[in-house]
Amino acid sequence: MAIPILCCFKCDDEITYKENRRLSIKGTIITNENPETTFPIEVYASRDSYIHSTDNLSFVRNDALLGLGASDANGNFEIVALSPRNARSIYVLLNVSDSEVQNQGFSPMLLNNVDFLELQDNTYNLGLIIPDRTIDFRFRAERATSTNDTLSYKITYSPKIKTVDYALEYPTKPLFQRGFSGMMLPSQQSVFEDFEVRTGDLLRLSYELKNGATVVEGKDSIIVNANTNEFTFTF
Repeated sequence: MAIPILCCFKCDDEITYKENRRLSIKGTIITNENPETTFPIEVYASRDSYIHSTDNLSFVRNDALLGLGASDANGNFEIVALSPRNARSIYVLLNVSDSEVQNQGFSPMLLNNVDFLELQDNTYNLGLIIPDRTIDFRFRAERATSTNDTLSYKITYSPKIKTVDYALEYPTKPLFQRGFSGMMLPSQQSVFEDFEVRTGDLLRLSYELKNGATVVEGKDSIIVNANTNEFTFTF
């Protein structure tokens, strides 16, 4: 069902609209569930040429909301809004409402530069959209034979928001990484950190083992899948 425009707000560089012109954005979300999970969808117009995603969604604060709606039980959605005249980019937020993730276990998504797609009958067709699943993950460090080493470690991984960019000249690699660091003293036998991560993501570990003047540095990595919810580093 088509969802009409609900609101837009002013900013320093205001979005204007074409008279008597409507714009439709549609697609199908696939999660391999029956019925499909219903996702909230928001469509924005921006005066910026490229939207940089952040986990706190701060990038939407000065952009115009063109319309919002939700996918149905078959995963289909269509948002109808006024056609912006002076937008430099149009983007879609999926699985986000009021700056909160709505369906836990699925990543929020930023569908960037929708207006680079071919416009047919005043419609941008996004085709099939597949959100990543998210899982709770644990990093654990355990002491085995190294009794006097101090371990310093850092874990980096992708942002919570999965980004799809329809402008091929822009990089699809995230511009920032999430992460944390920690330390394990000789008096400790093990430490662990719990966090949420997207399936398919690559976790990167960099570490330093220090014993007096002796320092050993190294790196490791692991690809997260639905059956892998823990990464143990033993030294």
